[in-house]
Amino acid sequence: MAYSLQHAVAIAGVRSIRHHSNQREGDWREAGRFKFQRGELVLADAGYSNPPGIAAVVDAGADVCVRMNQASLPLLDEKDRPFLLLKKLKTLRKAGETAEWRVFVPSGEQRIAGRICSIRKSEEAIGRAQRRLVRNERRVTPENWEYACYVVVFTTLPKRKASTGQVLECYRLRWQIELVFKRLKSLVQLGHVPKQDDQSSRAWLYGKLFVALLSQKLTRIGRAVSPGATICQTKAPIRSPWREFRFAFHWVTEAIAPSIGLATMASWNEIAAALGERNRKRKPQWSKLGPKS
Repeated sequence: MAYSLQHAVAIAGVRSIRHHSNQREGDWREAGRFKFQRGELVLADAGYSNPPGIAAVVDAGADVCVRMNQASLPLLDEKDRPFLLLKKLKTLRKAGETAEWRVFVPSGEQRIAGRICSIRKSEEAIGRAQRRLVRNERRVTPENWEYACYVVVFTTLPKRKASTGQVLECYRLRWQIELVFKRLKSLVQLGHVPKQDDQSSRAWLYGKLFVALLSQKLTRIGRAVSPGATICQTKAPIRSPWREFRFAFHWVTEAIAPSIGLATMASWNEIAAALGERNRKRKPQWSKLGPKS
């Protein structure tokens, strides 16, 4: 059964969108499935780095900040020539060095103006990215190997509203929604759908989402009403949203389907006998509806 899940988090006019699916390809890549508000900034991962997705945001009057995917997002310069992105990126030689370039994205008859904002990673981060590339890609090209050295973001946000550094810092907010999906996949096991037909699979997904949202709600209520939240501690431990969610999720699932120990199961017949009823003296109700003898 094929399914997809879109999720959006909005914080002070900044919306981060994310997609999870058991399919590698699909029309989910078009961000038009979301309704955007005029004036807001939309953060998205590389899956939405394509002309239709960017056009859907711009047509709604919003701005976009998306991780660059050189395979799906064509770029043009001011003279409508292909923009040589990799050549520009190679000018960044020091870790932490940033730069931006004005580009255009063709979408039908439309040319969407924007900026490429980039920063060179540290040597440690480059090593991690290249190892991940070798692990996940079937064939590593020299271009992909070089792209792993940079964080590249495309944005339609004008320079008067945000500098290169501010755009890159803003894009880091997208990590919050990534953490939400990590919890859904690792703790809730959202990607595991042991069903074959659409109806039962949909019920399974809705059930898991309901429990996950209820667990998240409990953590927020607990933080608000707990007396410990108002106590000022000089050496308070760092809070772990991951562990808090796992704790709440455990008790929600325990309330829905309590676990029964082996000792209880071994004594089930004794328990059933203790719970048994005496024979009722009145006649069963069905006999009154039967034919008279």
